[in-house]
Amino acid sequence: MLVNELYPAHAGATSKSYYAFLPDEQRTWLFTDRPLARFTERTVTDLALLERQFAEVRERGWAYTVGEYDPGVATLAVPVFLRDEPYGSLSVGWSAERFDHDPAEWADLLREVSSRIRLRLTHPAPRRARR
Repeated sequence: MLVNELYPAHAGATSKSYYAFLPDEQRTWLFTDRPLARFTERTVTDLALLERQFAEVRERGWAYTVGEYDPGVATLAVPVFLRDEPYGSLSVGWSAERFDHDPAEWADLLREVSSRIRLRLTHPAPRRARR
């Protein structure tokens, strides 16, 4: 598990599931007039194509990519919302060569976990009394 790794905003499902749900003007400000780095041959660096992919993610509710950031890695991700705004993303990745998973079959499970995280963020568990 990678924690505190800085991901590019345009490459991979983990980032796309978050940035797709930002307001249009915020995404425009973040992506316009900035070069988009290519990490693999599958990395999308065309802003118009990227916006179409963001629209698909919003419509579907989840992002799925193969090899956009890490070669040979398939990733499925869903946004985590807090007060109806994107707060983060939840993702699972696997070797695309070793495992052939249909991401649509896993999306509902990830969305359920995302909803539980949202609930915990908005309604924290009561603290236990110290002994």
